Amino acid sequence: MIRYPDDGGISMTDGSVLAYIESLYPAENRLRRQIIDGCPLEHFGHIVAGDTARVLSLLVSLIRPQTVLELGTSIGYSALAIARALPAGGRLITIDHDPRPVACATRLWVEHGLADRIECQIIDARQYLPTCNRQFDMIFQDIGHKPLYAGLFGHCLRLLRAGGLLVAEDTLFPLKKGLDSPSGQAIHQFNRLVAESPGLASVLLPVDDGLTLAVKQW
Repeated sequence: MIRYPDDGGISMTDGSVLAYIESLYPAENRLRRQIIDGCPLEHFGHIVAGDTARVLSLLVSLIRPQTVLELGTSIGYSALAIARALPAGGRLITIDHDPRPVACATRLWVEHGLADRIECQIIDARQYLPTCNRQFDMIFQDIGHKPLYAGLFGHCLRLLRAGGLLVAEDTLFPLKKGLDSPSGQAIHQFNRLVAESPGLASVLLPVDDGLTLAVKQW
């Protein structure tokens, strides 16, 4: 049964709603499962849900960015979603501090014929962002260590061109994990920064564990 809140709307966190949405996209779900099963590592960073991957592909198709920066590569699923929708000449730079899952990611991109669109660097975001002088049309923030979200926020704004899109994953952690948890507190701080930034027009969507979209207005 789908639960309806008091205002008559559908609760997007209801399990039956999420199951229904996923049932409409079996091919994407199979791909995600194959990618997870195909990585020999026992432990690796969280990868986005199929619904989030579809949103990323759709956003890239809509805004047609020439340069995209991803913070947090893991085993390459979200990078795959972004790269497959890039326009001609588009380029994705993805960074991660751990070379082990990146090895799986590299094989994945080659298998799907997208390796020429992706540049991957093994580096900590705290080292990369302060020294980077490129401008990006889109930045996807999905670093596993959530306290870094707020700390890197200023750098992301600096590197994002006017009119560019910042996308952040896991932004409902204050509800999912609790405001008293370290990750919940960290993401709440980040959410406040985004919501209160005068230079951003933003929205937090209840996609998977929360997906924030923010356009840099100047």
